[in-house]
Amino acid sequence: MAKPIVFDGPEEMGSYVAAQILTGIDRAARDGKRYLLGCPTGPTPFGHSLPSTRCRRMG
Repeated sequence: MAKPIVFDGPEEMGSYVAAQILTGIDRAARDGKRYLLGCPTGPTPFGHSLPSTRCRRMG
C-alpha cells in the first residue's frame, strides 16, 4: 500500500503533482508515446495551483 503524503498547503501539493505529470510526459516522449492525463472526477482539490505551477515549470 502506498504511504500517504501530507503537504503544507495547496502550492506544495500543486508543485508535487506538476512534477509527477511532467515526469510522465517526458517519459512518454522519450518512448515515442503519447501521454494522456484524465481527471474523471472533474475539478481537483488543488484548484488553480496545478496549472500555474505547471506553467512555471514548463518555462
